[in-house]
Amino acid sequence: MKLIKKIKEFFTLKKTIQEITISEETIQKICGIAKDTHPKEFLAFLEGRIIGNKIIITDILFQPYIANKHSTWGHIDLPLTSNVLGSIHSHPSYSNTPSRADLHLFGKTGIVHGIIKKPYSEEDIQIYDNYGNKINHKKK
Repeated sequence: MKLIKKIKEFFTLKKTIQEITISEETIQKICGIAKDTHPKEFLAFLEGRIIGNKIIITDILFQPYIANKHSTWGHIDLPLTSNVLGSIHSHPSYSNTPSRADLHLFGKTGIVHGIIKKPYSEEDIQIYDNYGNKINHKKK
């Protein structure tokens, strides 16, 4: 039943997301991991919940992955009981614009996706939908 509910939420919210908030602790984790893994990319998944037309990101979930300066690759094997809403990864450059490979990942892993660029501060995080359209977010 939980999977069916997530699928319904995905198709209902895809075009009606009005607000995304990310917890301060999660922002700090994202920034810290990006700095620690530089010059390689990191990849993790955004956990949270959907309340009405609002998405609240509360944590990140890691899966094993391989990374270099240009890309990450991972085997995605997330438990159905997780509340994964999308992905987050770093770009070890001054651009957080999604690449073609990023858009491919976006289409497979949830409804919201983040990219953090160098120098890896809160202001360097950008959130996107599955199609690479920017979505505004704020800190909770």
